Amino acid sequence: MDQYTIPKEISSEMKFSKKFYLFDIVILISSLSIGWLFSSMVYTKIIFFYYIFIFFGTVFLLMRNKFNPKKRNFQTVYFALKRDRTVYTRI
Repeated sequence: MDQYTIPKEISSEMKFSKKFYLFDIVILISSLSIGWLFSSMVYTKIIFFYYIFIFFGTVFLLMRNKFNPKKRNFQTVYFALKRDRTVYTRI
């Protein structure tokens, strides 16, 4: 009867280190390359700050939310913008 093991977790992310996952690396590289594509529209003297802003903005959005550790900040922002404002919910 006990010949099959039932996995406790069927969807796991690939980790590179304690806090970095494959998803994070791919999204960070994608956002930096999209930023590079749009860098021609940025004034040349502030291009360095533009790349720093993109990097730290993306890192912030990819971090786990401290109030809801299973969600990332970009998911929290998405849910906050998508919520139905005609329905009252208690905090």
